[in-house]
Parts: sequence; structure tokens; C-alpha cells
Amino acid sequence: MDALRPLNRDIFTFGLNKGADVYAANIVRRGSETEFDVIYCEEVFTHVNLRVPGLHNIKNALASSAAAICLGCSPAAIRYGLAGFSGANRRFEFKGKFNGADIYDDYAHHPGELKALLDAIEPLGYRRRILVFQPHTYTRTAALFEDFLEQLRRPDFCYLAEIYAARETNTIGISSADLAKKLPNAIFFADNGELEKTLRAVASPGDIILTVGAGDVYRIGEHLLEG
Repeated sequence: MDALRPLNRDIFTFGLNKGADVYAANIVRRGSETEFDVIYCEEVFTHVNLRVPGLHNIKNALASSAAAICLGCSPAAIRYGLAGFSGANRRFEFKGKFNGADIYDDYAHHPGELKALLDAIEPLGYRRRILVFQPHTYTRTAALFEDFLEQLRRPDFCYLAEIYAARETNTIGISSADLAKKLPNAIFFADNGELEKTLRAVASPGDIILTVGAGDVYRIGEHLLEG
């Protein structure tokens, strides 16, 4: 707000605190769904049932609601619009079931996004959380190494695929194996085929398997579902 003040423009705010023009109240989580009141001008503007989990998605819904209010949309339009949103491609995208385990895919490729994803699944009540993570670029992995470790130690099992090079060459000699060495819950797989074989052996009812990263890691979950 300090940064915006010199603009001398009308500012319309949203957030989780009461100081915002639009904020959420009476938040209730039921499994992967969330419901809350959208408060505008200190009154309930509409009640929202959101089908995607996580605090970050509540914030996204508030941003959408604030924009819609500025455009003159009705409370019903906002309520039904958000109720019909089932998620974006590669953002906690449900892919199917394998051996009773739920398989989801997510584009999260830096520690902040990993934190939001793991925060979202913690209250969902899964027996085991299995994270299949493929770091994206050598330089990012090296620069954010400790931050990655902080998030990657959170799931019950962390299966690490090799770093996805994208536009880079590995001039710094880093590998996902370096992350695995620092994590008691992690196994490094130099070959994605071996990683898939391990998932086939361990997946069972009550598990959630997350394929996560900005590279081609999503193919691992798709291969499981193909049989």
C-alpha cells in the first residue's frame, strides 16, 4: 500500500484481513472444497463454495470477486461463477486413480508454489503423501537449494526425477541427487522408468500421488494411468 500511495489513483483492495475492501469471512474447509462469505463494504456480498483447495485459491477467488464487483457483476454471478470453477490445467489437476491412489498433477516449480500446494493437501486426510518432483533448471535448483529442501522434506515420500534442463546446460554440476542426499524421505531416480516402476509397486488406497514440476514430469502419472 505504501508503494501504491504515490500513484494518486483510486485503490480497490482484496485480501484475508478486514482492512481490505473485499475479504473472506467464516471460512470452512470440507475435504478439497472450501466455502466462505465474501465481505464487501463490511456486509456479506455473497457466499462462495469453492471446489479447489488451498489458501492460495481463496485469495485467487477474492481477486476474481473484487474484479467482478468493480465491473458491476451481481452476487449471484460471482457465486455461480466460482462454484463452476474446477481448476486450471496443471494446477492441482486430478488425473485419475491408480491402485486406489489419487493422482494429481501440478506445475509448481519453485519453493513458494510447492509450499502452497503442500499446504493445500495437508488437511485433506490422505494416508500417505507421495511427491514426485522434477526440479526445473540447474540455476534455479542451485539458487533456491535450501528453500527446496524445506518444502521437499514435508511429504511422506519424495521421489526426485533428474533436473529438467529446459534452456540450460549443466555448467555447475548439480543434480537432483544432491537434494536427495539431504532429505531422509527422498529417493533419487536417474531414470523415469524406474521411478514409474516404484510408484506401481507402492501406490495403494488412501495415497495421494503428486507429479510436480514445470518439465515433463506429468507424463509419469499419465503412464501409470495408461496401464
